[in-house]
Amino acid sequence: MVLDKLKEMDTKMQELDAKGKELDSKINAADAKENETDAKIKAIEDREQEMNSTLNDLRTRVENSKDAIISTTTSYRGHNYLLSKPILVNVHEANRLCRLYGGYLAEINDKQEFQHLADFSNSSVSGSVSTGVMLGATDEGHEGRWTFLTSGGNMTSFLWNGSEPNGGLRENCLFMWSNQKLMIDSACLIYTSGWQWRFLCEVNA
Repeated sequence: MVLDKLKEMDTKMQELDAKGKELDSKINAADAKENETDAKIKAIEDREQEMNSTLNDLRTRVENSKDAIISTTTSYRGHNYLLSKPILVNVHEANRLCRLYGGYLAEINDKQEFQHLADFSNSSVSGSVSTGVMLGATDEGHEGRWTFLTSGGNMTSFLWNGSEPNGGLRENCLFMWSNQKLMIDSACLIYTSGWQWRFLCEVNA
């Protein structure tokens, strides 16, 4: 009888030992899984840090380019406006630069907005140099009907200078004549000019 008891205890010990090994195996598997998860989390954190570093570098480059291109800024009705330094006329490229800064070539929605921007542009340009400021509207493809370059809506508020618009099919982009504080139409791309040209970006605040 004692021998039977010993055999029974031995069998139970073997079962316990097997269960212990099984438990150890599960614990090791769980540890391995945890280590794998930790490694994945670390890789994600490293990638996030790398992306943040790249993003900050891009932001710095954009800000540096803005310092090189933008002359001064103003705010009006919840929008920021960036007036460029003198530049060659290329309206579509100017619009792309505005998009780089989170905006678009300024779209004039009413005469009050235009007056504010005309005063701002005129006061920002020193001396008596005639300056044209690129705005975000065109009548290209629909002569006489002016639409916004970015939003695509119809422009309805105008303060034309003298006989403007007078360029016909040759002049399809809208400009502000800063010293006159009025609008003119002119070519969207001008390679040479005796006048000074700038562009005005509009950015939602």
